[in-house]
Amino acid sequence: MVSRIVWGGVGSVLFGLCAGMVVGCGGSSGGGGNSGGGGNGGGSENNPTTVTFSITGPAPTAVATQVGAGSFAAATLSNGQVTLSLPSGTTRFAVAYVCPVSSNTNSSSATQQTNELLFEATTADGTSFSTACPPVSGNGSSTGATGTLTGTVDASAISGTSNVLIFASNGTSEVTEGSGVDSSFSFAAPEGSDTVDVAAYSLVPDHGILTLLAVKPFTGQAVPGALNGGNPVVLGPADETTPEPITYTGVPSGFSSPYTIAGYLLSSNSSYFLTNGAGSTYPELPADLETSGGYYSFSSESTGYLSETVFQEISVTTTPTSGGPITITFPTPWPYSGPTPAALPTLDMSYPGFTTTSGYGVIDLLWPLTGAADYYFQIDATQSYLSGSPSIAVPDLSGVAGFVAAPASGTSISWYAALYNGGSPFSPVQPSNKTIDLVANFGTYQVP
Repeated sequence: MVSRIVWGGVGSVLFGLCAGMVVGCGGSSGGGGNSGGGGNGGGSENNPTTVTFSITGPAPTAVATQVGAGSFAAATLSNGQVTLSLPSGTTRFAVAYVCPVSSNTNSSSATQQTNELLFEATTADGTSFSTACPPVSGNGSSTGATGTLTGTVDASAISGTSNVLIFASNGTSEVTEGSGVDSSFSFAAPEGSDTVDVAAYSLVPDHGILTLLAVKPFTGQAVPGALNGGNPVVLGPADETTPEPITYTGVPSGFSSPYTIAGYLLSSNSSYFLTNGAGSTYPELPADLETSGGYYSFSSESTGYLSETVFQEISVTTTPTSGGPITITFPTPWPYSGPTPAALPTLDMSYPGFTTTSGYGVIDLLWPLTGAADYYFQIDATQSYLSGSPSIAVPDLSGVAGFVAAPASGTSISWYAALYNGGSPFSPVQPSNKTIDLVANFGTYQVP
C-alpha cells in the first residue's frame, strides 16, 4: 500500500469480493443473446457512425470487434485505438481484447493470469471510449530513469505506528518504499522533480488492514537527492489524521459487519490511500492537505449467503468533497442463484431494485489453464445495451486468433455477476459528489 496511489484501470470490479479496482452481453459468433442494431438512430448509409476505443496500458495481444448482430472479427490497433463503423440503424457494438499475461491477483494458487475483457455498449453511451489492460505487475514501479533518494524519517511521536511508507512519483512513474518508524532510507526513485509522501500507518496483522495515521508531503523534490534537504522528516501532531464516524444502514440480517476502503483523490491520477478496512471510523486528512477540487472516496461492502454455494455482496461507493461523519445506506441484496452450468453460460441480470437508466452489468469468469496460470474473462455491458433484454450470454471468441477456447468439460468455473446503479464502466475515476450502488452474487460450478 502507498500513501498516494494512482487510481485508474478499466473502471470495473475486482473478481470475487468486489471493492471497487479491476467486463458481452448478447450475441457471439454463434448468435443468440441480445445483440443487434436498431433503436437510437445509427449512422446513415452514406455517413456511418464512427466509434473509437482507446486501449491504454500494456498493448493487448489480440483485439476483436462486433457491430450489431454480426460475428466478432479480428481488429488491429492503430496508435492505441480501434475504430468501428456502424451502418444506418445499427446502434449496438462490442470490443474484446486479450491482455498480456500478468501477475495473478485473483487466485491463491496460480501465479500468472491472462485477462480477456469485453465491452458492450450502444451509441447512446457515446462514440469515444477509453479502456485499459492491467499492469503486468500489480505493484507500483519505476519505468523510466531513476536516481537515489535518501533521507531519514522519525514517526515515533505518532502513536500506533507500525509501518512507514515513502511514495515518490514524477507524474509518469511511481515507487513505494518501506521504512522503519525511526530510521534512514535509500532507494531508486523516478528521476527528476518528484512528489514524495512520507506516511505512518497502523497495521492489523491478522487482517492486513492498513490505516493512515499521519502524512507529510513534499513537492518539487530533486531526484537524485536527499529528502527535505537532508534534514530528518519528523511526523508530528499537525500531520495526524482525525478519526471520523461511519454509520451503516440497510445491512441485512446474517450479512457481515460492513467495512470501508477510503481514499482522497487529489487529481485524475493521484490520491492519498487512507485505509483498506475501516469499520466504525475512517481517517480524515489534515485540513491543509484537502485541495480545491479534491474529494474523498468511500467504498463500503457487506457480504452474505444466498445458499451454501452462492455468496452475496452489497456495496456503496460515494465521493463527497468534504470529510466529517458519513452515512452509508446499502441496497437490497440480489436474489440471483447463478447461471445454469455451461462452458459459455447465460446470466440473467434482472433486478428490480435499480430503476436508473445510468448503470451497467458485469460478468467475471475465472478458470485454470495448463500449468500455474488462470484465465480471467470480464464482460461489461452498459444499461442501454441491456435495455429490453437483461440476459448476458457469454460469447464464443475462440474463432478469432489470440482468443482461447471455451473451458473443457469438468473445468471448475468461478463466476461473479454484478449490477451497478449509476456510473460507467468506461470511467476509471468517478466524479465527485456521486453515489454508486452495487449488488453482486458469486460462486463456482463445474462445466458439464
